[in-house]
Amino acid sequence: MTLGEELKAARLEKNLSVEQLSTLSRVSVKNIQSFEADDFSTDAKVFVMANLSAIAKVLEIDISPKFESAPSVNPSPNVIDVLDREGEPLQRRNYTFVVMTIGLLLLFALI
Repeated sequence: MTLGEELKAARLEKNLSVEQLSTLSRVSVKNIQSFEADDFSTDAKVFVMANLSAIAKVLEIDISPKFESAPSVNPSPNVIDVLDREGEPLQRRNYTFVVMTIGLLLLFALI
């Protein structure tokens, strides 16, 4: 069974229409229909992953073994990488400490 077939079967098992699943998962009707037809080229890979994860959560199914069968989908469903234009992962930096320190210094300066 393909990923699209599994999504459709789970949706029908829960007696949900495409519109109802769209409302519950906040994924467009067009994308749900595309995914059920095994067409994963509707959006960028990051959005496909996020949409599939949202749908699977509503349907209460584990689709991680099926990610390999979807050609444009990253095989690790729990990690969404942010890629630059060349497809390389972007370096993420956490500036929370710096921002908090500057904020506190400004607060004390105003007092």
